[in-house]
Amino acid sequence: MKKLNFIFIVPFILFNCTNKFKSLENELLIIDNNILTRDLIVIPKEGCAGCILNATHYVENNIDRIKENILFTDIQDIKLFKLKVDSGFLNNEKVFLDTQNKVKSKEIGIYPVLIETKDGEIISVSDYSAPVKSK
Repeated sequence: MKKLNFIFIVPFILFNCTNKFKSLENELLIIDNNILTRDLIVIPKEGCAGCILNATHYVENNIDRIKENILFTDIQDIKLFKLKVDSGFLNNEKVFLDTQNKVKSKEIGIYPVLIETKDGEIISVSDYSAPVKSK
């Protein structure tokens, strides 16, 4: 009986560990197949206005230095958003817009997050805050 339990438990554990972020990966890949080619900063519209504004300004002003892809999600007014952000920034290959609000996973809350990837798969999701400029 112990062998039988082991046979059923081990595959269940392995399956759960390897697919922890599978639904989030699927949501992101709907937006663009290249979105997980590098780490990803996700900036939602809600949360602390200062956090979102700081993250948006930071990535916009430092897009050439940032190694990660950038995803803006849960955009309420796409026309207004495009007016607020430089068109050159929006046309950058590292910038993605979730215009249909496809990203709904619980890992993406109301604050910016950093999604770390390896070989096109998500390995971790953590809070992201834009680096503070030193004086």
